[in-house]
Amino acid sequence: MRPVVLSIAGLDPGGGAGIVADIKAIEAHRCWAAAVATTLTVQTVGRVDAAHEVPPEILVAQIGAVFSDHPVAAVKVGLLGGAATVDAVANALRGRGLPVVLDPVCCATSGARFLDDAARDRLRGALLPLVDVVTPNRDEVLWLAGLPPEAEIEAAAEALLEDGARHVLVTGASAANGVYEDRLFSRQGIQAIEHREVATDRIHGTGCLHSSSLAAQLARGASVSDAAREAARWMERALEDAVAFGDGGSPDAAAPVGVA
Repeated sequence: MRPVVLSIAGLDPGGGAGIVADIKAIEAHRCWAAAVATTLTVQTVGRVDAAHEVPPEILVAQIGAVFSDHPVAAVKVGLLGGAATVDAVANALRGRGLPVVLDPVCCATSGARFLDDAARDRLRGALLPLVDVVTPNRDEVLWLAGLPPEAEIEAAAEALLEDGARHVLVTGASAANGVYEDRLFSRQGIQAIEHREVATDRIHGTGCLHSSSLAAQLARGASVSDAAREAARWMERALEDAVAFGDGGSPDAAAPVGVA
């Protein structure tokens, strides 16, 4: 039986991000995708016009329904919205003993902000202690840690580890000579994960697909380090075959995966 991965995230009607993109990525990794919607968005590749949060009681009921008859092997959490949604998800996942990957969707690629300060505080206080890997980009890790843009990402990652996250994977931590470097922080140290730079101008959904790939690898039994490396390699292929829509595009979630 294929491992089951549950995505808890927002709905992008265009399918380039959110739970639709997550489902594509999870299925590409030969896992069974289950999905719970946290937020219904009205968005295109280039803009977000509205975001409507699903009531917490419905959110909790959806999560409970999945767990009632699916042997979930890993969870990916994406767009959450307000503090009440963060608390609802944390309460629904607490005590389940499963790998949890958190993609902290603070802003859309278009610039629209999804998390306010209250939600950030609850995310750090209630959800991060349940998370195996949190996958912020450089800007997100500084904002989550409450640090200014000029601060060092090492200090921000340390703050999130102190909050209880077991690993902090900062994507795009540095770039030079056509090579991107992600950095995986844990109590055991820092690992650099290098991968080829692929142009991503006006491409949205990269964080969703990357974190879903990572969750699928964990569901299949990979270590966090190996899962992070394979997710980076898979994203190279997905970005090389990005599909154009509107004013931008989305990575190809059907890119081949190097798993047995």
